[in-house]
Amino acid sequence: MRLLNSFLFCVLCSFLLISCNTVPQEKLYSMPEEMPESFGFHVKYGIGMKNEINTYEGAVVKDLIAKGTHKTTDIVFTEEEMKNIYEMVRQTEPFSPKYLAQSNSCNQTPYNEFYIEITVENHTTNFHFSEEYCELTDDGKKFKSLIYKIHDLLQEKEEYKQLPQAEGGYD
Repeated sequence: MRLLNSFLFCVLCSFLLISCNTVPQEKLYSMPEEMPESFGFHVKYGIGMKNEINTYEGAVVKDLIAKGTHKTTDIVFTEEEMKNIYEMVRQTEPFSPKYLAQSNSCNQTPYNEFYIEITVENHTTNFHFSEEYCELTDDGKKFKSLIYKIHDLLQEKEEYKQLPQAEGGYD
């Protein structure tokens, strides 16, 4: 009887461990096709995540490397730009389960880090990942691409072009 109880206990523990490590494949929330007024995001990226775009606070921070950072509230995305960003965000399906853990096949320094927080209709999700271990998962690659596309839109704005230039580099 004791052997049977031990066996059943092991089976139960195995089932629980497998269940806890399984990520549900269903969406937690589906973003509407049209951008709601409540859409906002906050991204941090680069070495030490010193670059930042925060639509909640209407702020942009630029990494000037050796000269520190520069924060401004003078740069705002237009309604059309926000709609384009919303569509790019929607394509990443940010409210679906994501796999961002990387393998430890290598370790590099310095490395880019990424943080993205997205809010749509009182639903908020966020992700933090890095290139410390050299390779990103497919989900990590999608979010990195999204962040860089948003950064590219930012760089096109005249107000951004007027910010101080970065000096130096990272070793």
